[in-house]
Order: sequence, then C-alpha cells, then structure tokens
Amino acid sequence: MLPTLEIAWGVLTFAQSRVTSARQLYALRFFVGLFEAPVFAGTHFILGSWYRKQELFKRAGTWFICNSLGTMVSGYLQAAAYTNLSGVAGLSGWRWLFIIDGIFTLPVALAGFIIFPGIPESPKPVFLTHADVALAKERMAEEKVRPPGKLGLDVFKRSLRRWHIYVFVFCYMCVFPPSLPPSPSQAPAEPRQEAR
Repeated sequence: MLPTLEIAWGVLTFAQSRVTSARQLYALRFFVGLFEAPVFAGTHFILGSWYRKQELFKRAGTWFICNSLGTMVSGYLQAAAYTNLSGVAGLSGWRWLFIIDGIFTLPVALAGFIIFPGIPESPKPVFLTHADVALAKERMAEEKVRPPGKLGLDVFKRSLRRWHIYVFVFCYMCVFPPSLPPSPSQAPAEPRQEAR
C-alpha cells in the first residue's frame, strides 16, 4: 500500500511542474498531502510489526533522523536546481524543483514494491524466507503484539476518544513546523505565464 501511495504522490509532484494557476497548485498540493499523510503512521506500524520494543526505538529514531537530514540536504539541492536550471528547456527554476522531486520519488516507490516488508501476517518481499517470517511472528507473540484486525469505523471512533492521540498530534505539530519552509509551497503563489 505505501509504495502505491508514494507513486501517486510522485506523479502528482511531477504534475505540479506544469501548473498554470494557483488553484491548480493548491489542488495538487492537497492530493500530494492526502497521499503522503499515511506514510508516518504506516511506516511505524510496519516497524512495530517486525521489531521488539527495545529494538523499535533505534529504527524509529533512524527514520526521524533520515527525514531531518533529507529535509536539510534537499534545501541545498533545491536552491542549486532553482538557480542553475532556471531557463533550461524553457522552464523556470521552480518548475524544475517539482520535476527533480518526482525523479527522486518514483524509483524509490517502485523499489518499495520489491523491498518493503509488509507485515509478518502477509509478508511481501522476495528476500524473506518462511523461517524469517516464522521467527518474526514468534518474536511478536513474545512481545504480546497481536496481529492486526479489520479496520472499521469503530477503530476510528475509539481512537478519536483517546486523549493520547491529541497530545501526540499537538507535540508533533510543535516539533515539525521549524523544519518547514516559511511558505506552504516552494512555488510562487501565482505562477507567471512568462516563467514557463
């Protein structure tokens, strides 16, 4: 599921390079966010399905650090692309930002279909043996991690009634904004017709 979402947001990221109005950009940004939103919870659900509690912190911490490093490095790459590619092939620099982001996103998403592990109850990758999966199930049983059940409306209702969710969301909102650029998008609010 997660690689499919990543392909969708990669295609939509490419599409942002062709917008001609702010409304088109807002609509595409909404859908990119819609497809990106499940990645945090989905990734940590997958990690929690394979690793013991004492192992999970290191993996989740690595994921957070890599996100921060990616944000840090991408700022420099985007500045270089914006400056050096502006006018190449008749496109302005901000359009190249979306093209380059899409170029990086799609191969990673396609690789995800091969290497992303799924969960022990329905493992996906070709590199896991039956013994690997059996070991993972045994380890999770020792940790008292139950296999996932069906996802229904009652799960969402129960989640929304728990105070922990709201504390987590508030804390995450306090931590995350400093890593964002000051504007909601790298592209200008009103793309100029001559800056194609």
